[in-house]
Amino acid sequence: MFVSYIGAVVRQNVPITIDNWRDKALKDAKDIIWNDIQTTFVLDEERKSYVLRVAGKIHRGFRSHLSNFYLKDREGNTNAEPPKIYQHYISKDEWSAFVSKRSDPAFVNISTANRERASNPKHPYKKSRMGYARLEQKIRKDTQADQPLGRHILWKEARVNKEGVVDNENVKKVVELCETIEQSSETQEGNKDTCRDILGKVFNVPEYSGRVRGKGFGVTPKSFFPQEKRQKPSNEEVLEKLRILSEQVALLVNTNKDKQLPVQLQPEIQMESETGSCNLLRWHHEDRLNDGLLRHSADSLAWKDFDARYPIFSSDPRNVRSGVAFDGFNPLKTMSILDASSAPNNLNSPSLDNNEMKMVKIKSYFVDEDEVLTTKWT
Repeated sequence: MFVSYIGAVVRQNVPITIDNWRDKALKDAKDIIWNDIQTTFVLDEERKSYVLRVAGKIHRGFRSHLSNFYLKDREGNTNAEPPKIYQHYISKDEWSAFVSKRSDPAFVNISTANRERASNPKHPYKKSRMGYARLEQKIRKDTQADQPLGRHILWKEARVNKEGVVDNENVKKVVELCETIEQSSETQEGNKDTCRDILGKVFNVPEYSGRVRGKGFGVTPKSFFPQEKRQKPSNEEVLEKLRILSEQVALLVNTNKDKQLPVQLQPEIQMESETGSCNLLRWHHEDRLNDGLLRHSADSLAWKDFDARYPIFSSDPRNVRSGVAFDGFNPLKTMSILDASSAPNNLNSPSLDNNEMKMVKIKSYFVDEDEVLTTKWT
């Protein structure tokens, strides 16, 4: 009686030309349907979403019923007039638009493909009009079970024949996988997670938006697999986190400010200001052509990334950016000394070519990872 009443209210308020039940234009019609039902039946406001989903399902079923039994006559000719039994619901204009849409070749092809798929399902449901909810009630009554049944149990019971046997090969494969997982792992059905319950592991595909596999109509992924709501932190909590982070940053700065790479420069390559070397070292920061083109190492992403990572070092343009060319490599750290050539990248190319800044020879002494790498200039 309840479903029949919803169907009558839907047919009175929703045109058959509406294809999408989620259309925002149906908001007023849905409110009328809900208010009408509430005046006849005692329903809580929290049931509104479910009732409107039922109404949408009835609307789709009614349109399919019209297509199957009233779109064409016995000779296969299209009916130009709406069915007499529904003339007080359907106007001639609505019927003409409905017939035109259902007669479109593109719609016919989609409808035919869907009909063929529905007539030969991969995992056929064998409980006729009994849904998952009534099936679960029946099983729990027969077995006197106190707890809700797992999805994999309901899914299997809905696909056994009258003798209680699974006679479909595809269903057998799913059932065997479910039994294997159930025996080999501790899986709790109460854990609301599609990736952790047994049936979810076997199919390993997302659930449909409007229903949950093994639970039937009315149960949506949002209601069955509720996501933990993340509460926005208060202003006090944000300020407290900022204070803690600031203390951690200050601690790191104080801890590492005295840790520098020990370098001993020989007198012959010390860069003194009277020689003009310091001006050359600032060239990349003050005199370099910065037009967005890659002309110098300072234009590279690596250089800019280094500046962002080490702002204290990059704040003084005189700090030397040294390029090192090794004569070999030491992947297993079997050698203690390795020769390499180095040249400062702060300079422009002509300065390097004119030997205004000497190329130097270094020897790097490799020590334990926990110790500082000592580099001596020679």
